Amino acid sequence: GQIQESLPYLRKIQRWAQEDNNRGLLQEVYHKLGIYYYYQNENKLARENFLLELNEALKSPETNQQKLSQAYFSLASAYFFESNYKDSLPMYDQALLYMDQQQFPLEYLQIVGMRSWVFLLQGDFDEARQAVLIIERYLAAPTAPPDLLLLSVLYHQISYYYSYSERDPEKALSHALKSHELASQTSFSLFQFSSLCSQLKAYIALRKYDHAIEIGRKAIKMAEREHISISLHLVYAFLIEAFLLTGQYQEAAHIARKALSHPQKIYPKSTILDFYLALALEAQFLGNFAEAENWIQKGYSQFSKHPSPYTGYIILSFYAKISEKTHPARSALLKKRLEKELQNRPQLFFLVGKSRLILQRLFAKEDSLKIPALPSQELQFKNTLQLEQIIATSQLIASILDIDRLLPAIIQKTLEVTGAQAGCLLLLNRQKGTEEEIYYPHSFPIHFSLDFMQKKLSQETKGFVYPGKEDAPQEESEVSYLISPLRFENQLKGILILQTSLLSGLFEATDLELLNVFTSQAAISL
Repeated sequence: GQIQESLPYLRKIQRWAQEDNNRGLLQEVYHKLGIYYYYQNENKLARENFLLELNEALKSPETNQQKLSQAYFSLASAYFFESNYKDSLPMYDQALLYMDQQQFPLEYLQIVGMRSWVFLLQGDFDEARQAVLIIERYLAAPTAPPDLLLLSVLYHQISYYYSYSERDPEKALSHALKSHELASQTSFSLFQFSSLCSQLKAYIALRKYDHAIEIGRKAIKMAEREHISISLHLVYAFLIEAFLLTGQYQEAAHIARKALSHPQKIYPKSTILDFYLALALEAQFLGNFAEAENWIQKGYSQFSKHPSPYTGYIILSFYAKISEKTHPARSALLKKRLEKELQNRPQLFFLVGKSRLILQRLFAKEDSLKIPALPSQELQFKNTLQLEQIIATSQLIASILDIDRLLPAIIQKTLEVTGAQAGCLLLLNRQKGTEEEIYYPHSFPIHFSLDFMQKKLSQETKGFVYPGKEDAPQEESEVSYLISPLRFENQLKGILILQTSLLSGLFEATDLELLNVFTSQAAISL
């Protein structure tokens, strides 16, 4: 971990290699220099050395395929941390092409995992999921070789998929903890630090913000102690997210100022959006409205350069909100942009709830809180979007004849359609009306009985949201349930239970009407 001590030795070897015209050694030196600058978060210098490494590898007839794959992989990662996904993807593809999967399975999967992040950070969860499934199948095999560092990396990589997509936060945390356990068995502090990053993101997805903040502060202290720079700004961005979600705008802004004090060191570049957003929200919170607009304009400008859909959605929401009175035309255009963002990436609909949660405290004193998209527009758009998904999903469900494939498909597709975090399916005995089987892929407590659900479903035949308007109001930390019946020939065949912990209206009564199109087909298929 004494990274800074390595530079003078690398420079000596570089000089010897150049004097002796030793192309193989020079290629290796460029790789090590790239790694040095990469760890120092000097990504431009890292990329320059990785490019020199690749040029040497392509020129030398003695270069084997593994070395060529290594060169492409290194350059791809440099592009990735610059948030240059367009150039990183073909480099990762080349790295996979030259890597021997049979001889070096862990190295191959590491490339698969990094390549999946290109899609993940652009909101393409389905493409990322294919890579995650490949890695998970390998990790479940008893023959996995005990390379602790690479195994730690793989668990770290797939943890991010489950936390960014919010499809299974529990699994995100489990993988992050496993990554840290493996890394802790080595002396390589950087990998221990990386696994703290994935733990931090997992706790945010679980809505355990106090835990997230604690882990974030622990990671920053470790980075300062061990002189770790790489991924530090990602920790800053995650920590800002946790602070904003709990209304700690000034704490978030403090982190942002710290990060922006050395702007040339900021990698990934997309994290700049988080820093500008934090400063804009703090200014709004303190009543400095002109300053808030200035910071959010900078954030919007950066969003055009580094279109991260996660923070970008909140930037667009806030910018549209503060422009409603002073620049209504601009506000309308921004709201159209919000709709387009969700239309292009419907799987990111959970950002609507997250945006509300972050912004609601700022505008709580106003008579009516209309955080974009406007409720009526949002509802109409959401219904159209979901209906298209549900029809396509229903057709897919109808084609599955194997019960072992059908049950997980019903749960998985329902989660994708609704944006829920977890779900389970209760199958009922037709004669007795009791539980016959529970398909329960996600672990979450159900605070009501089968009798309660059956009685409620006899009154509200399309299903219900719990707690509803007539129930006790929810606290921020509580969860919301959507209960949907599966009926066939007027008989209750099963009950689908979905859970979310997002506030204010991810689950609405109108969702049930749309979901009935899907559950009707699911009941027929069962």
